[in-house]
Amino acid sequence: RDEEDAAATCSVDDAASMPRASPGARAVSVLAVALLVHAGFSTIHLKGVAPDAKLPPVDVVVEVLAAFALAVLSALALLPPLKPIRLAAALSPELLDAAFHCPDFAVVQHRGRALAARRRAATKTAERGSS
Repeated sequence: RDEEDAAATCSVDDAASMPRASPGARAVSVLAVALLVHAGFSTIHLKGVAPDAKLPPVDVVVEVLAAFALAVLSALALLPPLKPIRLAAALSPELLDAAFHCPDFAVVQHRGRALAARRRAATKTAERGSS
């Protein structure tokens, strides 16, 4: 049981044991950023050459779309591996009791009994007055 709890929790050692990102994924992300920067400079250059152009040229649009696709693919490649979902460990009664039963928020004394007695007395006097 303790091994399951230890496996379900995340520790600092998990970050050290994760595989490092491949240099290819980093190179693809650098290439995507470079393509985006180049597309931006191309657009600025176009505005200087032809100020009346309303839309960017097709090659700039294709370059931006390719850079976006490369950025998404490199971001997905740089993600750490996903952890399995441990539903049984997450919903064990011991963990739920520890999480949701805090004595700091327990209401020990309240006015419910006094208010109920006052309400009963008020309804009795109202009944006597109407009879």
